[in-house]
Amino acid sequence: MNNINLLISLPIGIAIILLLFTSLVRVVKLEIYVAAGILALVTIFVYGILAILFWPGADVFAIHIALYLMTIYAMSIISRSLTGKTKWHWAPMLIVGFFLVVVTVDTVLIVLAQSGLSPQWAGRLLPKPVTEHDVQSRFPGTVSHDFREKESQFNEYREQRQLQTQRGWSVRVGWQDTSVSARDNTLILEVKDKAGHDISDADVSGKMLFAGNMQLDQTFSMSYQGDGRYTTSLNMPHPGHWDFIIQIQRGQAQHELRVSTMVQDAKQK
Repeated sequence: MNNINLLISLPIGIAIILLLFTSLVRVVKLEIYVAAGILALVTIFVYGILAILFWPGADVFAIHIALYLMTIYAMSIISRSLTGKTKWHWAPMLIVGFFLVVVTVDTVLIVLAQSGLSPQWAGRLLPKPVTEHDVQSRFPGTVSHDFREKESQFNEYREQRQLQTQRGWSVRVGWQDTSVSARDNTLILEVKDKAGHDISDADVSGKMLFAGNMQLDQTFSMSYQGDGRYTTSLNMPHPGHWDFIIQIQRGQAQHELRVSTMVQDAKQK
């Protein structure tokens, strides 16, 4: 459900609600408010189950529930007015219109945050970038330590950090030269044990994460070069802030290192 575009799921859900409401009122011959109440409960139950199985996030969940229930409310008012059971009044529709505007604005913001603007609209609405690189208009962020959101894994993580501190390894990491975007850059990792001896039999791997666009994230491995040093060649396609999560595995011992770096623009070098 996380991958379902709001511009698809919302119209489909509203279309289903309209069809069911019409069927309950015209085919089953239920009273309008009875049909609305039943449909509201069914909508909350069905979408609630889907949300539990495929959690879309609190904001997306709230948008769907609000718009679905608003549709049911508006249909009940319109139906009673058309059948002559109540007189048309502007106040309820004003409430519906107000919330419709709020939900529409929130939906647009969520869609832009998830998918970003198209290059055409980005060029029209956003300021011209200082560099020649395209503007990143999506903001998914980088969440490398997702275990912090998983309570069941937190104790394991805390114990691992304590063991890592007691192990006393000396770990240094850095670039051979200044890191530049769109070029091969050599990353060097030096690992020594508590006694200062080189660690030469570890498996080293990692992730490089770009906060502006998760599609640029990459995984990598490092090979041993002697003197406790491991190296790899990395190509960061976009300049800016990058996070690195490096895992050092030696037997049962696991050491994690997180570092941040600024990658310079190749066109400014």
